[in-house]
Amino acid sequence: MESPLSLVIADQSAARADLLTTLAAVDRITVVAEAATGHDAVYQTLLHQPDVLVIEPRIPGFDETTMIRHVVRSAPRVAVLVRTATEDDASVCRAIRAGARGYIRKAAEPDAVVRAIRCVAAGDAILGPTVAARLAELLTGKRELPRLTAREHEVLNLAAAGLPTSAIARRLDLSAKTVRNHVSAIVGKLDVPGRTEAIAVARQAGLGRPVRRPAIV
Repeated sequence: MESPLSLVIADQSAARADLLTTLAAVDRITVVAEAATGHDAVYQTLLHQPDVLVIEPRIPGFDETTMIRHVVRSAPRVAVLVRTATEDDASVCRAIRAGARGYIRKAAEPDAVVRAIRCVAAGDAILGPTVAARLAELLTGKRELPRLTAREHEVLNLAAAGLPTSAIARRLDLSAKTVRNHVSAIVGKLDVPGRTEAIAVARQAGLGRPVRRPAIV
């Protein structure tokens, strides 16, 4: 039989209600407190000393790193599980370095969330499959590119080599607008904010070797 577990839930989004509904149907898991700010999350955790603190990193108050460090330092027996709608590289690294024991998406199936809670409570670390893949990329310094078209690959390679849009257009015999359209498509497929971040990802994947200028004879 599973050991009884106590939880503090720190989340101000509508997803908190969904999580509470899920947990209400699970035997031997009890939510002892809820919090809508980082400060209250720390207070409720220190007051109740739950087995697990489940946090949404974007709640107001303490930023996620400060909140996790407060809990890890002041209540070391409490496991921290981050449950978030996004999983950007910087957030994953900050949470893990601060002491979070698990990182899972809000979109995960209810059974997966319950397993994650029990896992971190037992002293293990857990990462959702997408987060685990991202962390592996960060640790190895490599990142796999999604499926790009041959032309998108050419454009990204030249951009990573340092060529501006106009130079890429001339080299590939395209209009500048077409190059910009390709860049927009690449940014979307890489799920990054813009061209600069796409270039950084490309270089991590080994693209962007210097482009030789043709010799003048």
